[in-house]
Amino acid sequence: MANKSTNKNMDIVWEQKETADKTKKVCKITMKHGDCISAAAVDLDTIAQEGTGLVWKDGDNKVHVSGKSVWNYNKNTLCNSMALHYGGKAFGETAKAYLHSDFTGNFSQAMAFQNANVLNQWWIVDGDVSGGVRTQYDFTTK
Repeated sequence: MANKSTNKNMDIVWEQKETADKTKKVCKITMKHGDCISAAAVDLDTIAQEGTGLVWKDGDNKVHVSGKSVWNYNKNTLCNSMALHYGGKAFGETAKAYLHSDFTGNFSQAMAFQNANVLNQWWIVDGDVSGGVRTQYDFTTK
């Protein structure tokens, strides 16, 4: 079941997802306001909220910042993440560059630090040719 605004700026969707061992009912709310998007989802295990916003634009060059938080109240865990994404001109007339930098922190018992991860991806695309680098680091407590 879905309720959508006539100007397509807000959606409220009730979904039922079925897997082999579980049926999950989810309520999702999405709002679009300018260059930003906010969303929330609630099911029988978790509450999640997230947002993405355009923080800089110069022609086709864009930088977005996003954040997401997922609280699993049955397991009493919390996952917070933040991302910085760039997409735009690299060099020449057609080459595009993309940078994705993501940081995630995981907590047990709601606020006891478990681990954190950083993922950085940088790649350049020009027509059918692309190349890139990906690095990841896991900050884990023992």
